[in-house]
Amino acid sequence: MTSQTWGGQSEFRYKGSALKGTQISWKDKSADAGWSKPILVTAEQYRGMLSHFSGQTVEVGHYPTPPRGSLEDWLKETYDQWGLTSYIPAILIKEGYAARAPALPGHRAQRLHFISN
Repeated sequence: MTSQTWGGQSEFRYKGSALKGTQISWKDKSADAGWSKPILVTAEQYRGMLSHFSGQTVEVGHYPTPPRGSLEDWLKETYDQWGLTSYIPAILIKEGYAARAPALPGHRAQRLHFISN
């Protein structure tokens, strides 16, 4: 399935779901097929993030210097997984596990609200 990235500036594609795990690929001009090699985000990782952030609104954050407590920071610290916050929030929103949250007044940080489970 092809989808827009979190920032809406590019496309990515993924197979699977948060329940079963996903294989995520993004546009890569240096790859023969035009797409990166798929990166696996396991069902366990999705369960962990949905449980940890249930009912919370958090900054998404981006590699290499995500703010403490952000989704990117948590993925990096918990699963040694980084650089996927352009894709994971879009998948969670599409599947109904999260929603885009407004930025705090005076801040530009992008935020994600996790639906309570």
